[in-house]
Amino acid sequence: MKKNLYIKILVGYLLVASFAISLLWLIGIVGIRNGATERLQKEMRGYAEMLANTNASNEESIVAFSEAIACQITVIDSAGEVIAASEQKLPREDHFNLPEIIEARLKGTGEAIRRNPLTGEKKIYIAHSLRTKDGSISGYVRVARSFVEIEEAIGAFNRLILTVFILSLIPCLFLSLLVLRRIIEPMRRIEKHTAQIVKGEDPGTLIIPRQDEFSGLVRNINEMYAYQHEKLVQLREERRKLAATFANLEDGVMLLDNGLRIEEINPGMLKLLRKTRKEAIGRVPLEILRSGELHKALKANIATGLSQNIEVAIDEADQIFWNIGVACLASSVLGREKIVIVARDISRIKRLERSRSDFVANIAHELKTPLSAIIGFSQMLVRGEVEGAKEQEFLERINANAARLDHLTRDLLTLFELEFGYVSVEMVPVALAPLITEALSLVSNKEKGLAITNNSLDVSIMVDKEKALTALINILSNAIRYTEQGAIAIETQINDGFAVVSIADTGIGIDELFIARLGERFFRVDGARSRQLGGTGLGLSIVKHAMRLFGGRMEIRSRLGKGTTVKLFFPCASEGDH
Repeated sequence: MKKNLYIKILVGYLLVASFAISLLWLIGIVGIRNGATERLQKEMRGYAEMLANTNASNEESIVAFSEAIACQITVIDSAGEVIAASEQKLPREDHFNLPEIIEARLKGTGEAIRRNPLTGEKKIYIAHSLRTKDGSISGYVRVARSFVEIEEAIGAFNRLILTVFILSLIPCLFLSLLVLRRIIEPMRRIEKHTAQIVKGEDPGTLIIPRQDEFSGLVRNINEMYAYQHEKLVQLREERRKLAATFANLEDGVMLLDNGLRIEEINPGMLKLLRKTRKEAIGRVPLEILRSGELHKALKANIATGLSQNIEVAIDEADQIFWNIGVACLASSVLGREKIVIVARDISRIKRLERSRSDFVANIAHELKTPLSAIIGFSQMLVRGEVEGAKEQEFLERINANAARLDHLTRDLLTLFELEFGYVSVEMVPVALAPLITEALSLVSNKEKGLAITNNSLDVSIMVDKEKALTALINILSNAIRYTEQGAIAIETQINDGFAVVSIADTGIGIDELFIARLGERFFRVDGARSRQLGGTGLGLSIVKHAMRLFGGRMEIRSRLGKGTTVKLFFPCASEGDH
């Protein structure tokens, strides 16, 4: 930029100087030519008039006078014939019809500037008519002088102008460079300053030492940069916050360009799609998420410009559901609209809604049976429809159903406290063998008389004693409840920091299809049999949540008709816990 500007301004200066000198030269040339011509013509008019008045026709006197005035003299008669001449060799031409002779014949004097047809030399011709006493023309006297004198003067002037031009060129260049430097140096600083701004650097305040024409420009640049820098800092901060929010959103977000191809996508969406960024960018959403509902939502959004919100079943078998929002995102900078798609996995919400519905239906069903029995028997007793032994039987049935309701209510409260953390937990080291013995003493085995073997280890576990005891009682009760004959074996072993209590029975067992659902609230493989045996369907769910509370877990293995083995993983207490 600096070099080009130097050249441009310097060339401009030189062109202006050349034009000025050329104009001066042209005016000088014209002035010299006209002035010298007029001066010569005036002198020659005087010579011609003097010759005409003396009526000179003597050739010797003409030659002498010609040499004195440095002019060629020719005397011509009225017919155009040469009578006398200062030069012996004259061109053969029709003197009568020469321009200066014709003008002299008409006006008394005539002038002409023309080239000699013989020599080609340019000359000035002045003619004066010779008259008799009666006023008639007897001839003409003509004075001629070469134009060389004028041309020599013009040549001298040209040389002078050229010398002046050459001599003034060096100081002109020097002065031009000084002026250019005063102009270019601030511009160079401004260029460097703005180039740093364009690169995103912080050049600071622009300072120009001289307060000249650039001071206003420099002030405006500094104010503009300060304003833009402040806005840029704010924009970068907002962009950083937006990028951080975009990257850490649990919801999936993708931005589509005006060609409906994925332009940007966040990690949340990649996680939902189970795709890499490379697999997603530049593709149409329907290529990686085949959904007719999404296609309809995109078409509706493009057609109406209104936001769309839909629920899509991604995989009904695995119960995967998404809530998808489609909206236009106006871009004032680019002058066009883009489309943003926001997806949220609502599978857990759907499962919770279904679980809540199932829970309400199950609890209504569980409460309805004993309540119906209590109401029915009590109404018959109130109306006096039964007497004697039958009355006692009805009262026993009412009591049994009330006890069942009480058991169900207590199990529900226990499960609620465990699920939602509304229970206080006191984690303390507890001896496992005595805890199993205590649990065995609290379960009833008198009616069936099953053989129970207890091979528990003398190990301490880190649990809440009451909750651990409840878990053991529930598992032992189920083992006794669903085993008609045979035995129950209790084993304990240490595995990876856990004391694993294994309770195996030889009962009816469970089909493998239902094992995954064991632990769900109110789930029973055989509902009628379970209710008949006094089960609420909440025992395994209570055990599962209690074990999670300890940091342990429950595992179940079973074979239909062969029996069931339940393993409870209790965290072992370390020596520092005692």
